[in-house]
Amino acid sequence: MTDKPQWGPVQGYVYIKNVEEGQLVTTGSGTKAIVTDPSDSATVVYCTEHRMNDKFYLGSQRWSGTTEVKIIE
Repeated sequence: MTDKPQWGPVQGYVYIKNVEEGQLVTTGSGTKAIVTDPSDSATVVYCTEHRMNDKFYLGSQRWSGTTEVKIIE
């Protein structure tokens, strides 16, 4: 199939699999995290802030490589 659609992140966002280790990122829902181990399939992040401040979401988490994030500089 040569006419299949090309998927990409929303304008202003990047896929987390393309973010370098050590960068601070935020999701559209407001969760902030530091990328600790990026890879194509799943990226390990350390969540520092969550909109509900639930302890379950804070700390080390695994996110899909296609999670859309903004890099905080």
